[in-house]
Amino acid sequence: MDPMNGAGLPGRDHVLRLAERIMVAVSDRAIPVRLMGGVAITLRCPIAQQSGPLARPFSDLDFVVRRSSRDQLAEVLAEQQFAPAIRFNAANGHERLLFETSEGLHADVFVDRFAMCHKLVLKERIRVDERTLPLADLMLTKLQVAEVNRKDVADVVAILHDHDLTADDAGVNIDYITGLLSRDWGWWRTVTANLEIVGTMLPNLALDGASEERARNRLDALVAAVQTTPKSMRWKARAIAGDRVAWREMPEEPRVEIAAPDGTQ
Repeated sequence: MDPMNGAGLPGRDHVLRLAERIMVAVSDRAIPVRLMGGVAITLRCPIAQQSGPLARPFSDLDFVVRRSSRDQLAEVLAEQQFAPAIRFNAANGHERLLFETSEGLHADVFVDRFAMCHKLVLKERIRVDERTLPLADLMLTKLQVAEVNRKDVADVVAILHDHDLTADDAGVNIDYITGLLSRDWGWWRTVTANLEIVGTMLPNLALDGASEERARNRLDALVAAVQTTPKSMRWKARAIAGDRVAWREMPEEPRVEIAAPDGTQ
């Protein structure tokens, strides 16, 4: 077993191998599941892998699944020694499920959509790529939070460094991102503020000059596209109220009780 990380959790390699086993199992059973979060970004971005400057530890695995396949994914997770948060899952299983190993590694499962500060509908995006959500969705899950932290910034920069901005899902689908933000002022407000933070923190990520410049150029191009894309009438109407009206949810971390191996809590 890999050494524990500083938080007492399994190391990076252990978590990546576990993610691979889970994805092989769901693929073999044709279950529509995709990875998201830091593990997914690591798999898609060499600069975030073990020898890269943006490598980081993992505290959980994040998945998105079709609602009709929740129980099948739960069976796969059980085979990998993940116990369910029974009460939380019973109350919230229509949109989110939580699981945990005895080592304290969490699995966070989002059903059909990612709903935190904003709602990102993912049901039709699950089958775009083989193992992870598309790059644009991975980026949006990071940029939708109320206050991005260094980990979020590093993940966004990793995507920008390693992938072109494109008009389709071959890279970071800029048309998909700008289309969403041009229809929803709240999404636009949060993402543009966070992109500004990414730009401010970029020099602190210890990248070499060429890597920082590449990420900066793509960041600037993304910001320009978001700002200049024509906005919908709905966006313009909501913009009138601006920050005087709340534009995002502020979710709290769930308090959960994980089932013991015998099913008790």
